[in-house]
Amino acid sequence: MTPTISQRVKFASSPEALFEMYMDSKTHAAATGAPAKLSRKAGGTWRAHGGAI
Repeated sequence: MTPTISQRVKFASSPEALFEMYMDSKTHAAATGAPAKLSRKAGGTWRAHGGAI
């Protein structure tokens, strides 16, 4: 059986700010330094890092 890897990360940010970073194209691009095109609609398109994600 493959062992489970568990990791905890603490962000120096509010949950709301992190949510906006993942849901706003300009904020996401500024945070990652790579182009992003994100839709706020459920089921919408989500592209980051120039289409790699």
